[in-house]
Amino acid sequence: MTYTDKEKKSHISEIQQFLRTISFYNGAVPQIIPDGVYGAETVNAVRAFQSAYGLPVTGEVDENTWNKLAGEYIKALEFISEPMGIQPLPNDGNTLSPGSSGAAVIMLQAMLAELSSAFANIRPTDITGHFSKDNENTVKFMQTVWGMPPSGEVDVCLWNRIVDLFNNEAANNM
Repeated sequence: MTYTDKEKKSHISEIQQFLRTISFYNGAVPQIIPDGVYGAETVNAVRAFQSAYGLPVTGEVDENTWNKLAGEYIKALEFISEPMGIQPLPNDGNTLSPGSSGAAVIMLQAMLAELSSAFANIRPTDITGHFSKDNENTVKFMQTVWGMPPSGEVDVCLWNRIVDLFNNEAANNM
């Protein structure tokens, strides 16, 4: 079976993508645009990679370079990925309401505390881990603003709206 030009170009593109991803993780590796052509930019990026990782600097991808490249690519993906989200509320219809306590309440209170510094009409809240009457009133206010029935309880739908507002504020203030 012959090695086609299409397969060769695909493999070169893969090497280039690995190098590009690693460049976000390790500034010693120059950023290149994957184009499937093993030209001067790719040779220079491979050399920089080999130098940065203690490999013989040849500009060619041999088995040792490939193995290190693949391993560092995996590390780089972990480094540059978005943080994983957490799901503090079960999807079984449970809600947070007065009397609730625990980690989900702490997270809710932390978000409300931060939002209160950005929005004058959201009252500051203490982070106690216990869903208080003040939390209930703040939740009712937010539900009213968003056109939801003011139950004072936080279900998954309201939780997601609060998280979205919190994330938008965090993104704008970083």
